[in-house]
Amino acid sequence: MKSFILPTLLILSIFACKKPGDTSYLLNEYDQPGITTVTLRDTLPKQEVLSNLFIQETKGIKAIYKSGRYTCYFEYQANQQDILKIINLLPFNINTRLSDTQCRNMNQNFSLNGKRIRSEKEIESSAFFWDINPEDFVYYECIKSPMRHTLLLDKYSNRILHRIDIES
Repeated sequence: MKSFILPTLLILSIFACKKPGDTSYLLNEYDQPGITTVTLRDTLPKQEVLSNLFIQETKGIKAIYKSGRYTCYFEYQANQQDILKIINLLPFNINTRLSDTQCRNMNQNFSLNGKRIRSEKEIESSAFFWDINPEDFVYYECIKSPMRHTLLLDKYSNRILHRIDIES
């Protein structure tokens, strides 16, 4: 008799669980970002070093989600080693569990798979970042909480593609 109690309780607990309601209406609200233009100088913390650096910025967009999360994409020309040094020097929140003191060379080609978790509107607006041949770039990442920097450094020029993800 005791051997039937556990399976019976398990079966009853399965039927007692309430299935979540339809939440697709929430996804539509949160997965369509507002798109604005932005500059790198407006996004990064104010620094003396950044103001002295010559950056020829050609594109900058910001995808802002209603959840508070946003992503910025930039394309610019600059000395690549100087940019890595500046990102290394950026401040970060010391109360978080994860931050880097140095940009990490990922020693692999950039993966375009990250497009899967982006909205179509964000991908279209930042096509200059996603429509690339990953083999033409050296790939770096650096977490400076609450920012995650993804830097794609062109192997053949001073072109830099820079994505900054910010969680709110």
